[in-house]
Amino acid sequence: MLSTEFKHGPLSEVSKGFPIVFVAGPNDVPLTISGINEVKVRGTRTITIAEEDSRLRVNGDDLVVIPKSDAQISALLGVLPLQLLSYHISVLRGFDPDFPRNLSKTLTVD
Repeated sequence: MLSTEFKHGPLSEVSKGFPIVFVAGPNDVPLTISGINEVKVRGTRTITIAEEDSRLRVNGDDLVVIPKSDAQISALLGVLPLQLLSYHISVLRGFDPDFPRNLSKTLTVD
């Protein structure tokens, strides 16, 4: 998400103690640090998913390190920790991730 889009929507929902997850590609570190600093002043906890970078470690709270790769592969690698995070949050909240609630099956007939 572009930093300008972040400032016009999601930033208004940030509150103290609220965890924020950033996913940074290899070329996005400076903009990500700007976003981290923007939410840190509001008392949030930041979790960044990115390649190893000392600037992200210094500015954020937690860094989930993904292997170094080119930008396209990095985007795919960044999704994997998000999938695991959503799975574990679902289980902790008592939801079965294999059988989501209110899921309707559809059948298309030609």
